[in-house]
Amino acid sequence: MQSVKEFITQNIEISDASYNAFRAIFSPVEFPKNHILAKTGEIHKKFYLLESGVASSQIVNQNDNKHIRTLFTPVSAIANLPSLVFKTPSPTEYLCITDCKLLSADFSDFIKMTKTHHDVSISYNRFLEKTYARIEERNTDLATLSSEERYLKLKKRSPNIENLIPLYHIAAYLNITPIQFSRIRKKIYSI
Repeated sequence: MQSVKEFITQNIEISDASYNAFRAIFSPVEFPKNHILAKTGEIHKKFYLLESGVASSQIVNQNDNKHIRTLFTPVSAIANLPSLVFKTPSPTEYLCITDCKLLSADFSDFIKMTKTHHDVSISYNRFLEKTYARIEERNTDLATLSSEERYLKLKKRSPNIENLIPLYHIAAYLNITPIQFSRIRKKIYSI
């Protein structure tokens, strides 16, 4: 479980006792490709740590077009935080794009643990700060970068992404059609 330890300690060093308490609230789960981790309109109670595979968060518009908000690769936390914290229905669906191995935990158990393990609470705060920064960066990218620039940025972050998931998922993440994505790839790879 070294990858999980690296994930929780990336923001702050935590004690062995805190790590053991953190690890104890999780259960290993495996889901096949296309399994829905959390549905739109549900109040989410669980969150996940992705150990292997690729998952996404997506919103479906009125025309049934899917817009992928986030692509999750190992090790990532998967959750709709507003739904967990405020106990409101999530506008987002969470889906395993490939077969996935995850750790699952009840969010209320995690919050209880942060009250007795101060170092985990600080790590959680740092995680939230980084998550907010990533959301701001994503919003800025969507507003200021061309689809080609967004694709190149994704490739830099996850060079093997095209070998992991279908191309139409990448197009949905880039907020373009599969045809537009095909043109971008043709332009880049024909140079």
